[in-house]
Amino acid sequence: MLAFKKNPFTWDKSAQTVRSSVLDFKLKASGGDTLNISGLPEPVELFIPIASKEQSSENDNSSAESLFMKPSNGTSNIRYHRFLVSSHDVLVTIQIKPEKGVTMDVFVNYKTKPTPHSNVFNTTIPNFSTCTNMTRTSSDNLNCSSDPYTFSFSSRISGHTGTHFLGIRYIKKNTKASDIDARRKRRSCGPHHRRGKRSCVDVKDAPTTPPPTPMIIIPTYNSSTDANYSLSISVSGCLYWSESKEKWTSEGCRVRRYLPNLLLLLRTLHNAGNL
Repeated sequence: MLAFKKNPFTWDKSAQTVRSSVLDFKLKASGGDTLNISGLPEPVELFIPIASKEQSSENDNSSAESLFMKPSNGTSNIRYHRFLVSSHDVLVTIQIKPEKGVTMDVFVNYKTKPTPHSNVFNTTIPNFSTCTNMTRTSSDNLNCSSDPYTFSFSSRISGHTGTHFLGIRYIKKNTKASDIDARRKRRSCGPHHRRGKRSCVDVKDAPTTPPPTPMIIIPTYNSSTDANYSLSISVSGCLYWSESKEKWTSEGCRVRRYLPNLLLLLRTLHNAGNL
């Protein structure tokens, strides 16, 4: 196996999508002969370590930022982020790391902002369902098959490529159910009379001239109620150099899932090539 920091196959326009280092690998028998790996009934699995932030280049397709959010009563104060599923061949890996002891609900939807009742995907962060050695008081020293703070998303979940929205909700512990099930207050149209109608219509005042300038309200951080979290979104694809087509292609190759510090690639090999 050889590793290239830069893409050595750049003469085709398909190389514009390759922004990472490149691995060149060959499967050989114990005697040293190259194996014929075409037409396999089962895909080949490759576990490739993911570079740390210090090793990642400035041109990688990822983002990370530190954020905070207000507690929600169930439907309000959901913080939204937009991300792109560029094609059916990519896997979007989303990592949300709230401050210690904080649990957040996550929702994803296609084109429109998700809600707890309208979404194509939902999960809870952290998700310790794949972890062992759990205790009631501590989540340290866990043995997890998947990162509790990371989940993967692809077009196979929503059925679409393009713009998707990520919604994050934080409900403080010990929040009363009556607070979550907030009811809408009934508005009054004026003084109540014994024989007043049950419904009425308010007439709004005419707009001022010129109309008022819209105000942009920027929430401020409150350390006693708000929760900090960091968000990182990266996009991974499975591409290999086809010697017969002289271009980068994803045919027969896909990203299966994210593991802690590893990326699992599945490839049904029709002919030998480079990844």
